[in-house]
Amino acid sequence: MKWPNALTFIRHGQSSYNLLKKKKEEGASYHVFKELFEKEFKNATHEDWASEELKYLARQVWQDTKLGVSDYNTPLTEEGVRQAEETGRRLKEEAVIPEVVYVSPYLRTRQTLEGLMRGLPELKKASVVSEERIREQEHGLATIYNDWRVYFVFNPVQALLFNLETDYEYRFLNGENKADVR
Repeated sequence: MKWPNALTFIRHGQSSYNLLKKKKEEGASYHVFKELFEKEFKNATHEDWASEELKYLARQVWQDTKLGVSDYNTPLTEEGVRQAEETGRRLKEEAVIPEVVYVSPYLRTRQTLEGLMRGLPELKKASVVSEERIREQEHGLATIYNDWRVYFVFNPVQALLFNLETDYEYRFLNGENKADVR
């Protein structure tokens, strides 16, 4: 096996989820929810730890931030497409054209590669390998809520389990823990 002379890592452009997350974090109601969550979550010792106020706020956050697609199928935004094309143009000036490109099978990463190729047409000559191990941690059922805090409010026993285990050990329902990914 020939070792490469250089490696270039590129993260996907702005995705619909990135935009939704930014909108959520800019909202005043989300900050109120987070503060109350932190207060109640650290003292959670039984399965009815979430107050009615926290449940109400969690429903509001969830309603305001539903994405409607899976993590795997989350697309780039128009800005993300523009970022990918611009990155391709800049790579033309600064990097060696690779012989092989490894890309995650996620939609946003495939769209980023397409944008890179529009900005850097020479990249089309490279071999493209879709590598399923290049991906995010699967958060299972928590993905439905687009926020782990909202997930724990609606699944209080999972919150208790998370508090007993470490962030490294905890495995989301139908998902993975960090050890699984590593």
